[in-house]
Amino acid sequence: YRLGTRIRHLGYDLSPEKMKAKHERTRGLLEKQLAENPDNPFALFNYAQVLRTQDGAFARHAIPDILKAAGRAIELTDPEQKSQRHIHLMCLEQVATCHYYQKEFEKVIEVCDRALRLKPDYLDPLMIRANALFKLGRYEEARGAYEKYLEVQASYDPGTERDPIILTHID
Repeated sequence: YRLGTRIRHLGYDLSPEKMKAKHERTRGLLEKQLAENPDNPFALFNYAQVLRTQDGAFARHAIPDILKAAGRAIELTDPEQKSQRHIHLMCLEQVATCHYYQKEFEKVIEVCDRALRLKPDYLDPLMIRANALFKLGRYEEARGAYEKYLEVQASYDPGTERDPIILTHID
């Protein structure tokens, strides 16, 4: 349930040394969890998330492992099942972001379109898709895609969000 309350999570406002230790601890715990249950979609999503955010920036060297974990979570989840939908959607975003960093812009558009067919107001794929169109030199399409993002972003109300997703491009 969404409440009219905000919680300030301070777990990421740590020194670089403490963040590195936290990252290593979390990664180790997820690897142990996946060794015991390799087909846990939520653990796969979290593992991909941990891999992509190493050292405060996108970890390009981890792209193959991110694609493997997120891709497997996509295979294991049914977006029509409420308990799995958010994992499926966020893993599609993870895959699209990897393709973006690999400069595979047509694949970005394909994966974003999959996510947007499921959730037309999903801000992250809207932004990533617009960026991919721009990188492909499809400027008029990119302009329309950016305008669509701005339209959805302007009307976005976290209080009415039905999918428990993490958003990167909310602002």
